[in-house]
Amino acid sequence: MLFSRALRQVLVVVLMSVVLTPAFAADETFVVQNIEVHGLQRISTGTVYTYLPISVGDRVDAERIRNAIKALYQTGFFADIQMRRSGNTLIVDVEERPSIANFTIVGNKAIKTEDLTKSLKQAGLAKGRIFSRSVLNDVKQQLTRSYFSHGKYNAKIDIKVLPIGNNRVTVTINISEGVDTKIKSINIVGNKTFDDATLLDQFKLEPTHWFSLFQSSNKYVRETLSGDLESLRSYYLDRGYADFHINSVQVTISPDYKDIFLTINVHEGEVYKVRNIELAGRFIVPEEKLRHLVLAKPGTTFSMARATFSSTLMSNLLGNRGYAFAKIDPIPKLDRETHEVDLTFYVDPGNRIYVRRINFLGMPDTDDVVFRREMRQLEGSWLSNTDLKWSKLRLQRLPFIKDVQESTDPVPGSPDLVDLNYNLTARQAGRFIFAVGYSPYFGIGLNGSVQHDNFLGEGNILNLSLHTSEINTLYDIAWTDPYATVNGVSRTVRLYYQKSSALLLDASPLETKKYGLLWSYSIPMSEVDWFQLGGSASQNDLLTSVGSSQQYINFALDPSNGDTYMTPIGPAIRYREYNLLTGWTHDTRNRALFATRGNRQQLSLSLAAPFSDVKFYTLTYSTTDYFQLGAGFIYRLNASVGLNKTYGSSHDVPPTEHFFVGGPDSVRGFRSGYLGPLDERGYPAGGNFEFYAQNELVIPSSFGGSTEAPSAQFGLFFDVGNAFADPGDFQSGDLYKAAGVWGEFVTPLGVMRVSLGWPLGQVPSYLRETFQFSVGRRF
Repeated sequence: MLFSRALRQVLVVVLMSVVLTPAFAADETFVVQNIEVHGLQRISTGTVYTYLPISVGDRVDAERIRNAIKALYQTGFFADIQMRRSGNTLIVDVEERPSIANFTIVGNKAIKTEDLTKSLKQAGLAKGRIFSRSVLNDVKQQLTRSYFSHGKYNAKIDIKVLPIGNNRVTVTINISEGVDTKIKSINIVGNKTFDDATLLDQFKLEPTHWFSLFQSSNKYVRETLSGDLESLRSYYLDRGYADFHINSVQVTISPDYKDIFLTINVHEGEVYKVRNIELAGRFIVPEEKLRHLVLAKPGTTFSMARATFSSTLMSNLLGNRGYAFAKIDPIPKLDRETHEVDLTFYVDPGNRIYVRRINFLGMPDTDDVVFRREMRQLEGSWLSNTDLKWSKLRLQRLPFIKDVQESTDPVPGSPDLVDLNYNLTARQAGRFIFAVGYSPYFGIGLNGSVQHDNFLGEGNILNLSLHTSEINTLYDIAWTDPYATVNGVSRTVRLYYQKSSALLLDASPLETKKYGLLWSYSIPMSEVDWFQLGGSASQNDLLTSVGSSQQYINFALDPSNGDTYMTPIGPAIRYREYNLLTGWTHDTRNRALFATRGNRQQLSLSLAAPFSDVKFYTLTYSTTDYFQLGAGFIYRLNASVGLNKTYGSSHDVPPTEHFFVGGPDSVRGFRSGYLGPLDERGYPAGGNFEFYAQNELVIPSSFGGSTEAPSAQFGLFFDVGNAFADPGDFQSGDLYKAAGVWGEFVTPLGVMRVSLGWPLGQVPSYLRETFQFSVGRRF
């Protein structure tokens, strides 16, 4: 007969108290004038006095001695206890249990040592604790259960205890994990409507196949089987089989513990139709509004999923009105004779909950107002599910916030009040960066920048940067106040100076100098839409030289474009631009980096004012969309279309505003900027119209991070695009195409993008560039 650990301890205490109690006569008593404790090594005398229910001056007898021995045994400190009398002195002789000096685990691979250590601590085995051999069986059972949960049913546990002196022991746990117990077969018995293959598609577990080497779904895990059975039940209930149930589940293990055979006996029943739909309970909103949210209709096939989703819709409606803990339970009543269901939704709104106080924890150096202005849930108002969702999302969008944990604490004595707590984890807001980067457009460069996303703890963004490359130099200072007005209008002011010797790394020489001022406002229209309005002013110099393309020379010689002048090496021009900037942004992505759902669309217009030297406008539209395909796969579309157009007296768009297509940012597999018009020397000249689309399949991967916040992504791509001299030149047959593989990695320098691409169709060799990468910012 097996005894539990607790029962064994009770029996030991009782037996030892009877056997070891000295032979005091039933009527023999004495008054204790002194107490001596013998045999202590590690435990102090004071500790014994604390647990001993006898004090100097007490009168004791045989019964009280037995109770005292019980009390000391129950501490678990001692292996043996005896009490005797010497005159009026009570002598307590003890033998301490040894302590665990150390314990080691050997042979574990499937389960991490720290995870096993945590389980063993729950069983009573830990360094520094008192050792008891009765614990060893519990330890063995705990480890066995842990390995069973990992599908290793032939694991063997051997525990060795070695005394090392000073009443201490070391414990060594030798684990032989054996081979994984694999699922040999899964049989479903009793199904008639749906075949085994259809039903097994609902399971995460599956029998062993030749490709099981690359996955773990053929390992039997009890918790996974429970989830699969629930999926099977839901599959039938969602298709009208309201009387479906699982009769039995047999799990058979082969004698060598290598194979498991699963047999699931089911009862399908008949398909049920919905007969009546009723709502019962307490209605906070008109019953008719709730009925509009019921997706099930009389006469339709019963679906538990549809009923549950209807409950969720009603709960959300009540939750947005302050009834955050409303319960809507769909209860089906079956008529087994007619195979019909009467469906009743029981509505229990509970109390309307109000927010007493909102607390922000974890970032004391940031002004409280920085967080409060992001909140959609307000103090003193009722708790709203929608407001909570948007409040948390807006906090997560702050560039200096890494993580947000939300919790509600009931206010004692007030059942309708809660405090709302946000535990914030900060991301490093201030950064000084000096790094080497690479851009296929401008070559190797040096980046130096000082950026603070939460300047002085007020939520403002300051950026000072210097970027130099083989052909380009940029000095830039920008200041962003995300709340220039109380309505959340953002204001950005930027000063910059840029100098380059060519438009691209592989282009005809053209020296340009540009300095300017930009200011813009971002006006929120909704939680996901912003309207941009601003302007810029700049002075530009274009200086041609020997080797410059004729297109550049013609632009510099045209007085309608600005003030022309001659330099020792060629014609030049200075012109001024005063641009009106406007646009619209729509962003529903779940995160900015490595998003998995949502989309981002941006429409922008830059219009050079009539009093500018050059008169033209640039209209661009770009979109990035994420579609979840299942099993962790994601389809990502990144597409852009752009147009330059002159108006008034201007004949040409400045060469610096041309579109260049090809390379990592547009069509991979082709040389950067080489798609589209070329000059007379065969170098890219850019165009006034562009179109490209990057179609990507993102492969599931948790490399370098969790699947929720990965630090790397991989996939396949199919890119298409080109640039054209004018919009009228666009022909779909002139679009270049390429396919290949890509990867993106988060590095200290920024996001590194790597790709291997191969052009499709007949393509000149000078356009091809198989391996491409970029890292850091684009200069």
